[in-house]
Amino acid sequence: MTSKVFEPAQIDEVVIKRQDGSLFAIVSKPRQSSPLAVAGIKTQATTEDILEAIRDSRKSS
Repeated sequence: MTSKVFEPAQIDEVVIKRQDGSLFAIVSKPRQSSPLAVAGIKTQATTEDILEAIRDSRKSS
């Protein structure tokens, strides 16, 4: 049953009517990504290099 309802809802609104007459609408929402989800980069830096840079920046603050 699930895919019968959700697949058409990706394209258009799906309205479900219960026997008591109440109506429900299923609408697809755009996928939201986290603002913290950023693409990674390739680097030669090691974990120790990064930790050392953090330590240095904290000393100068």
